[in-house]
Amino acid sequence: MLTFEKVSYRYAGYARIVLHDIDLTLADGEIVGVVGANDAGKSTLCLVASGLAPGSIGGGLTGTVAIDGVSMAGKPLHEFATRVGIGFQNPATQLSGVTGSVFEEVALGPMNLGLPARETVARTKAALAILDIEALAEREPRRLSGGQAQLVVIASLLAMRPAHLVLDEPTAQLDPEGTRLVATALRDLGCYEISLGDTIGVGTPAKARQLLRAVAGVVPMEELAMHFHDTYGQALANLYAGMEEGCRVIDSAAGGLGGCPYAPGATGNVATEDVVYMLEGLGIKTGVDMPKLLAATNDVSRLVGRPPVSRVASALNAKRRAAK
Repeated sequence: MLTFEKVSYRYAGYARIVLHDIDLTLADGEIVGVVGANDAGKSTLCLVASGLAPGSIGGGLTGTVAIDGVSMAGKPLHEFATRVGIGFQNPATQLSGVTGSVFEEVALGPMNLGLPARETVARTKAALAILDIEALAEREPRRLSGGQAQLVVIASLLAMRPAHLVLDEPTAQLDPEGTRLVATALRDLGCYEISLGDTIGVGTPAKARQLLRAVAGVVPMEELAMHFHDTYGQALANLYAGMEEGCRVIDSAAGGLGGCPYAPGATGNVATEDVVYMLEGLGIKTGVDMPKLLAATNDVSRLVGRPPVSRVASALNAKRRAAK
C-alpha cells in the first residue's frame, strides 16, 4: 500500500508549493490514473511517490509518504527503488547506455541489488516474457525504436520486482506503432483504460484516426480515451474524428488552462466548455451544467492569473458582461 498523508512539496529554489496537503491511499493491485492540467503537479506527484523528490532533486517535503505502512522519511533511494519503480516519458533518459544488449539492460537492476546470478537471470527472463519482448533480448538498446525502448524500460522496472509501479505518460513521445506496443503491454499488466494523448497539440484528424486504429487493433475501443491539446486549434476536430472511430472517453480541462513543458507556446488540454458545447450540439447529453462549469473556470482563472483559453467560455463571459 502506498499512502500520502498531508503531503506538500516545493522544488529547491522555488517559493511556490507544487503539491498541497495531498492525502492519497493506493491499495495493492489498485490501478489509478491521474489527470489534470499541465503544471498541476502530476509529474511531481510521481517523483515524490518514487522518492526522487526530494531524495535526488532536493526540495522541501512535509507530511508522510509511507509504503506498506512504513514511513519513507529519510530512507535512502535504493530502498525506494525496491519498493516503487518509475518510468518517464522519454525512455532514452532511463536506458543506462553502458550495456550491449537488451538482456543486459534489463538485468542491470537486479545485478545492482546484489542478487545471485541465477535469480538475476530468472527475473530478467520473466520480465521480458511478461511484455512479450524476448525476441529483443540480444538487440543493442541503441537500435531500438521508441516503443521498443519504452518496453525495455518497463521490463527493467519489473525485473526489480517493486511493489508499486509509477508511469509518467509512457506513450507521450511515441508514434502510433510505438504507442500500440506500449498500450498492449500496459493492458496486459492490468490497466483498465489507456488515454492516448497529443500533449503538444500538433495532431490532425487524420493522425488521430491513425493512432486510434493502430491501438484499437490490440486494445478494445471501450478501454481507450482521448487526451488532445489545442495548440493549433485542432483538438475538437480530432475528438470528433476519434468519436467517429468509436472512442467515447474524453479528457478535458476547465477553460483549456495548462500547457506543455516540452513545447513552448503549447496550450492546455482541450477546454471542457468547448467539448460540452460541441457534444450538446450533436444531441449528446453530458449532464454537465454549463453555468456552474463556467463559474468554476472563472474562479480557477482568477486564482492562476490567466484568462480561459476556451472560446465558449470567452463568448459566454462576454455575453454576461454585455447583459449587465
